Amino acid sequence: MALWCVRGGRGRCVAAALLAAGILAFPAPRAAASEPYGHVLLQADWRDDGQAAGPGVRRLRLSLQASVPLDDAELTVTLPASFAVKAVEPTWDDKFHAIPASGSQRAIRAPLDRLDAEKWLNLEFELVLPSQGGGVISFSVEGRTSKGRRVRDAIGLVARDSGSSGVLRLDAVEFPATVRPPEDPR
Repeated sequence: MALWCVRGGRGRCVAAALLAAGILAFPAPRAAASEPYGHVLLQADWRDDGQAAGPGVRRLRLSLQASVPLDDAELTVTLPASFAVKAVEPTWDDKFHAIPASGSQRAIRAPLDRLDAEKWLNLEFELVLPSQGGGVISFSVEGRTSKGRRVRDAIGLVARDSGSSGVLRLDAVEFPATVRPPEDPR
C-alpha cells in the first residue's frame, strides 16, 4: 500500500493511513438487488399436447401458489379484445364473469375465495387467437392477508406478435404497454 503525504507533514500521513486501513478493514456494505416473489407465485405455460379444440385454439396452464394464506382472493384474466378465453374445466368456467375493460382489452374475473399457503392451484384455459396480430395476456391475483392487507401479484404472457415493431429511442427499443382494466368499485 502506497502512502502519499502532501503538505502538512507526518501527522496528516498517519491520519490518511488510518483512514485507508479503516476503509480496507471495514468495507462499505454491499448493495444487492433482488426481486421478491411477492405473496403469490404465478407460472404460465403453453400446453401444446394436441388436446386443443381446433385450429387457432391453444391451451394454457396457469399454476399459482400463495406464500401466505389469502382470503377473498380473485383471479383476473386480461387479454386483447380479439382473443376469446374459457376455462377448460366446466366448474371453473361457470365462476368467471366479464368485467369492464378498456376498448382494446377484455377481462374476466373469478373468485378463488381462500388460497392456502404452499398449496398449488392449477387452471387450464383455452384461448382462441386471431389469425393475425397478438398481444399480452395477463393474470393477476388479488387477496387479503390475515392482517387485512390487500396484495396483488400478476404475470403477463405474450401470445403471438403484437404487430408493433417497436420504436428505437436512446439506444433502446420501446414497445407499447398494455392497458390495465379500470378498477371496479367493490
